[in-house]
Amino acid sequence: ASRHACDSAAAVGGPAASKALLAAAQLVEGELMEGQRAWELKLAAYEADPGALDAAEAVLTDARRRNDVDRLELMLVRLAVMTADEQRAADLKLELAGSLESRKQFEAARTPLESIRRQGASAPGYAQALAGLERIAIELTDVAALAEIQVASAELLGAQERAARLLEAARSFREAKQLDRALQLTRESLSARPGKGGFTLLVDLSRESGRHDELARALTQLAEQGEGVERAVLLLQALEAWRAAGELEAARVTLG
Repeated sequence: ASRHACDSAAAVGGPAASKALLAAAQLVEGELMEGQRAWELKLAAYEADPGALDAAEAVLTDARRRNDVDRLELMLVRLAVMTADEQRAADLKLELAGSLESRKQFEAARTPLESIRRQGASAPGYAQALAGLERIAIELTDVAALAEIQVASAELLGAQERAARLLEAARSFREAKQLDRALQLTRESLSARPGKGGFTLLVDLSRESGRHDELARALTQLAEQGEGVERAVLLLQALEAWRAAGELEAARVTLG
């Protein structure tokens, strides 16, 4: 494969030229051990026919080996769009996101991950995409986005783990000042796994949102898990909350 013939093929372009240039690259690399020339030929093969998967894959492989980050990310984008294989496309998007994240390009890294997420829980790479989005939300201190990701990831877990994850999401929504959503998730978590941590959060959220009746119920449930002075203090707070809610009968029951 002479340089003149290769240059002519590159100038002509098209699928046939791409195949010829890729074959020349393999020859130069395998027999002549000329890595730089082989790289140039692979690039020429891709440029001759940007729709050629084999040429694109060859450029991607070499870009990884050469640590050519700009070319690597470009080819990951192109191949993710070109490939019809959903698993392969997901792998490419995850690699792209990982590369961008490693360079602290967090907003850019979200794009391929969100692309996977939008396909739903059955899509290849979904769990990995959620994990990546969670890391990025933490890096960006985006608590609202973090909460949404925690809710989505909870749906991939068993009942007990899901309840714990929903409580994490509720805390994130609280930090994001979305108290209604935080309350909803806290209730949902407690319905599956009642616990002191959940009732404590429910008390705090109810107090912050001015829901006296819910505060009273949460304090009563929290008191049931306490003993001695702690229990008495919580019941007294519940009594005050029932009175604030205008629920005098409930207050009497609490006293009783």
